[in-house]
Amino acid sequence: MLNFSFPGTFEKLKKLCRKVCRVMGSCPFPPQITEREKRDCPNDYHKFCNDYGLGTEGLRACMSRNIKKVSHACVAALVDAGEMTQAQADKLKGKTKVTKKAAHKKPKKKKH
Repeated sequence: MLNFSFPGTFEKLKKLCRKVCRVMGSCPFPPQITEREKRDCPNDYHKFCNDYGLGTEGLRACMSRNIKKVSHACVAALVDAGEMTQAQADKLKGKTKVTKKAAHKKPKKKKH
């Protein structure tokens, strides 16, 4: 018996089920659109992927193809929903880890 008394347990289970469904390529139940996805992604959906049904593999593929144009808020919502990992989002967005280089200051010349 699953214990849903811990905060976030049910949400974690739903995310796990969604990941398993993506790996299997099909799902026995329709995927749930999260409130955050509903709030942060409708403009991106209508702009880039309006031809695809909500929760379909076609929509996932379309959003992946257009991820560089998708808003940061929508990408964060997709990561939060378990549609992709943060690492996948960063890779698709073309982000790389930036390392700070030590600034080399040139000595100031004294005015005479």
